[in-house]
Amino acid sequence: MAATGETKMHQRPDGRTYATLRPLSSSLSMLTRADGSAKFSCGQTSILAAVFGPIAPRIESHAHMSRAKISVVISKRSCLTHNNTGNVQEMEFFIANALSACIMTEQYPRTIIEVVVEVLKGDGSILATTVNASVLALMDAGIMMRSLPIATTCVISNNSIIKLDPTADEELEDGSASVVLVTESNINAAAPMIKDGGNANLIGSTTFGLCTTPEKFLACVEAASRASSAVVAFMRLALEQKLERESVTLWSDS
Repeated sequence: MAATGETKMHQRPDGRTYATLRPLSSSLSMLTRADGSAKFSCGQTSILAAVFGPIAPRIESHAHMSRAKISVVISKRSCLTHNNTGNVQEMEFFIANALSACIMTEQYPRTIIEVVVEVLKGDGSILATTVNASVLALMDAGIMMRSLPIATTCVISNNSIIKLDPTADEELEDGSASVVLVTESNINAAAPMIKDGGNANLIGSTTFGLCTTPEKFLACVEAASRASSAVVAFMRLALEQKLERESVTLWSDS
């Protein structure tokens, strides 16, 4: 993503401007026993997500009669040494809420869709990258979704500079605040869904560190909205490449 205005003049230790994402990479259908899986990396932060379901719950009382229940489990093997985005239970709750807002749960009544994630390597933006890995795994599993919840992390430094997609070192800077935002994006277009007021449809957010001002929070929402377009475009490309490979394999075997 290209920066505009005065942000072009400022570079971070890794060479990025304040408004630039780290390089994205992914692999799909890595796990044969899962219904869908994805490895999603943003810079040095790498997440493996697996989807199981929709399946019947082990305990009938745990099911919803009219919709699916979304369960998120973060593996105990996860590398969370430098995590700056809350404890594991808070992360699981946040991710499940973001996914539930966009999955067509009414299409899968009395079932559970379980998402199991493992943080393979953490170097900042762990929670946001985990949300995005989960979304890609759900798409790989063919789960019906009305929209895509795309997560972005912004760090507000002690001198009020907003840095997109921070590294672990940037998140741990003295006096900084981390803001994780989930915006709703259209599945069929690499663009965020916009409310009547002209702002991106924000479906979840959480803040860590010092409290920020409403003005800075809205600036983070705007930055997250721009970043989500790049992430959705990347996800679409990853799925298209997977389908092309499967098509070639299918015709080669026939």
